[in-house]
Amino acid sequence: MWKTVNQERGQVLMLVAVLLTGLLGLVGLVVDTGHYYAERRQVQNAADQATMAAALEFKYSGNVSAATTAAMQNAAANGFNNDGSSNTVTVNRPPSSGPHAGDNNYIEVLIDEQPQTFFIHVLTSGGHVKARGVAGITNPNILPYNFVSLRSDCKKHTLLVNAGGVLTVNGGMYVNSCSWDNNDPGSQCKHGDAFDVFGSGQIHAQSINVVGGWETHGPCDAAYLSPAPLVNQPIIPDPLAGLAYPDPSAQVTRYGSPSTQSKLIISGGTTTIQPGTYWGGIQIKSSANVTMAPGLYVMAGGGFEASGGATLTGNGVTIFNTSSSGTANFKKVKLTASNVVLSPMTSGPYSNLLIFNNRNNSNGVDLSPGNGINGLSGTVYSAKFDSVVKISASGTANIQIIAGMIEIDGANATIQYVPTGLFGVGIQLVE
Repeated sequence: MWKTVNQERGQVLMLVAVLLTGLLGLVGLVVDTGHYYAERRQVQNAADQATMAAALEFKYSGNVSAATTAAMQNAAANGFNNDGSSNTVTVNRPPSSGPHAGDNNYIEVLIDEQPQTFFIHVLTSGGHVKARGVAGITNPNILPYNFVSLRSDCKKHTLLVNAGGVLTVNGGMYVNSCSWDNNDPGSQCKHGDAFDVFGSGQIHAQSINVVGGWETHGPCDAAYLSPAPLVNQPIIPDPLAGLAYPDPSAQVTRYGSPSTQSKLIISGGTTTIQPGTYWGGIQIKSSANVTMAPGLYVMAGGGFEASGGATLTGNGVTIFNTSSSGTANFKKVKLTASNVVLSPMTSGPYSNLLIFNNRNNSNGVDLSPGNGINGLSGTVYSAKFDSVVKISASGTANIQIIAGMIEIDGANATIQYVPTGLFGVGIQLVE
């Protein structure tokens, strides 16, 4: 039987309708698939960050409820408020599954989100996007941050990159300051002053965590600051707050005395100095070539300085910078000599600690040797809120700075992350 033209046209229209429906469905599926994977990354990142916040809080407080609250607050700050409909957030200690199930040293955070999509149920059960993070205390001698500015009031610029320096950190950065710019909360570049990048300064790190806010005075793209800092993070207490001071009187007296303090000044020649207490500190300058024998050096007043054209070398040394009595005679540790190569002790209570400033000493540490920071390793600790540890020399070093405030001034510095050489408490994301 012959079909009419109108009948053929009707069949074509039906075929086009079917094909168009399929094509639209395919486009929708592609769009929803892309949306799914974007949501999956977002949910996983939120789960990881919430897990780290919970593990940190539990380590320092020992309180499961406080750890749960920290995880919930962190997840909410990342867009997952546990409202029971669009998303749920669950915190388990110990983890409910996986290789760390039943281990109270670990905490698990589960986030389940139901995104607003149509075709996503084709790909996932019930259209849900799920993520899981597990973090815990893995090593009591590791803090997974190369830079920690401890000052936890709302002081501005507690971590500052200034004058065009480029700082590359193959680890993490943590800023305790709660400084926040309430007058401009929505600006892409200006969220506060706890952490600040001036001019053409740049920071590239594995992670940047800020209790308060941050801003940059240059371009805001990833070329100048990466990754974008995570704000509203919990305060990290001083990880070395319980580390006891060395007793100056218990060490061998090498120069001066408790009653007659005198700074040891070395301005020339080749000299090897020995560990012990220096009542009045040490100054190395001019053309002096000084080697520090391995051990603990106590500066009981007067500080420690290597400057000018001097050369300073020491393998396996810790410098404890304190006063001669009470709070008097606090001075700075200043490493600005033309050549400085120092590494820390590797055993005992001050293992991996290169510089230990008395916690009442507001005079900071200047790490600006002429040969760059290449010759420095270990932890520099200067916890007084007003104490500034400053790097104004370029190079690459395996160092960690735990200080009231930190300044990177015009230096193109690369800081390596080698956990076995760092102090603190080990909190690590393991799943």
